[in-house]
Amino acid sequence: MILFSSDNGPEDYHIRNAANAGVGSTGPLRARKRSMYEGGIRTFGLVRWPGRVAAGRRDDEFVMSALDWMPTVASLAGAPLPAEWAGNGEDVGDVWLSARRPRRTDLHWEWLFRVVGEPAYTPPMLAVRSGPWKLFAQHDGSRVELYHIPDDPGERRNRAADEPAVVSNLVAKAREWQASLPPAEARARVAATGQPVDGRPAAPIPAAERDRRRQMFRHKDADGDGRLTEEEFIRAGRR
Repeated sequence: MILFSSDNGPEDYHIRNAANAGVGSTGPLRARKRSMYEGGIRTFGLVRWPGRVAAGRRDDEFVMSALDWMPTVASLAGAPLPAEWAGNGEDVGDVWLSARRPRRTDLHWEWLFRVVGEPAYTPPMLAVRSGPWKLFAQHDGSRVELYHIPDDPGERRNRAADEPAVVSNLVAKAREWQASLPPAEARARVAATGQPVDGRPAAPIPAAERDRRRQMFRHKDADGDGRLTEEEFIRAGRR
């Protein structure tokens, strides 16, 4: 069996110390790396297992998490999980082998740190995916955003005002999950200031370097829209 999955989200071009800054496109998805919007967390996976996993089969509906790798691979290999293992993932081996079903467990995220890039890349600090719904909220239950991901993968239409029952249920789930996490210094700082934590403050960029980057970006941004697509990046490298 060969398994492959990419890293989450392409790096933002504001990151000065990354060789791959600005490379890659999230297409219609919102945001980039470090954001809990789909552009920052959604990626693809490949499974090759001749004779067991059908070649060429594609599933664009099932939602899998990295949390699922351990129970899934152990199950398919016939290996019992360690007695002390207490992960939150589920065995999705049946889906790999062609089953069609919805995910049985919810997925949760918490991101306490600054999200690099455009202001629209920064969601509230808690997120939960339950069935087709994805909800964001602050730790106190405020600033709620609700998206129906199958119909709105770009997370453009906030449905919170239209679905109060869904919001109430998922906010409760998100806060209950967050309360189960171990204490963290970053969370205490967020609670005290109400602001994301800047985990690694960037050193000041010299003016000459800043100007050089602006010129390089303008050179690559062929249509001048202020965004760098994968096609523009590749085309600039060929010139």
